[in-house]
Amino acid sequence: MRIVSEHDCPKSVEGLSYDPEPNRSFDHLVSETESFEKKLNAFTKFHQPFTKTTSRTDRAFVMRVSKDDIDSDDEDVENNDQQDKEESQICTCDDLYLSDDDEFDHELQYTKSTEDIKNQVSVVEKEIRNEIERALSAIALVDKYRENRREVERSLDLQYKREVAEALETHMNAVKREHAIISYIEERKIRKEEA
Repeated sequence: MRIVSEHDCPKSVEGLSYDPEPNRSFDHLVSETESFEKKLNAFTKFHQPFTKTTSRTDRAFVMRVSKDDIDSDDEDVENNDQQDKEESQICTCDDLYLSDDDEFDHELQYTKSTEDIKNQVSVVEKEIRNEIERALSAIALVDKYRENRREVERSLDLQYKREVAEALETHMNAVKREHAIISYIEERKIRKEEA
């Protein structure tokens, strides 16, 4: 049995025909589809890719079966199988491998990438915490050093004041001794003059 599909439209419009050649490659079909999209977009105001949201006509798809083909069902079974194989070569996707595990692979990849991101975030958080601890310990060391320097400066200042006071006291004692010696000499002169 052979089924012939006929569309209720002209076979060629502006150089585009709906009858595909049976020996086309996938790349050829893709390029033809892209050229068809370009021609469609040339007539629109806004250039958008071809989508399936365009309105459809109310006319139905028509399929006709000739009586000759019905009579020769048994003879053509083997021929149809061969022809179906040839026609199915129009749009084959042998290069693409699609399986049921693809979704599972995507989920695994998603969970793996989220785990990687979580691990990286935790590593960064740990590094930030370590950096904060290092900064706090450095600040504490600076504060401790500053306090030690203040103590040293206070002790040096106190020592300097003591030394100044001792030097002043020594000077004052020397001045007093000098005055005492001078006054003793003056007193002796006065006594000699009186005697």
